Amino acid sequence: MPCRNYIQIYTRLPWLCRYIFLDTPGHLSYDIFRQVAIPAKVVGEYGENGVLYRMVDIRSRKKYEAKFLQCFEKLETKILLYGYADYKEYCAKFVAMEEEARQNEEEQLLFRKKEKIT
Repeated sequence: MPCRNYIQIYTRLPWLCRYIFLDTPGHLSYDIFRQVAIPAKVVGEYGENGVLYRMVDIRSRKKYEAKFLQCFEKLETKILLYGYADYKEYCAKFVAMEEEARQNEEEQLLFRKKEKIT
């Protein structure tokens, strides 16, 4: 069963889509994007020394969004084939951290609204 290896980032521009996903230091995803012919721009790359995976911030036009999601599935398969056996575990932690951060943000917004009302 495929794991979710990306999070979608909100953008105010309706014609853009933006994602942060987990990739290897060798950038296995770039080959996949080239094969599918998706014009994409890397906004940033984040990682720590000694950690096998990098968070890549990438954006493209909204019309390529379906192809993007297909590429993320292919990326998971390719990374597992290259021997990164713990990739699914990292993805699960990555998505869990993002969901927890969004939950905390929503709770803080609700608290601020209640504060303003009283």
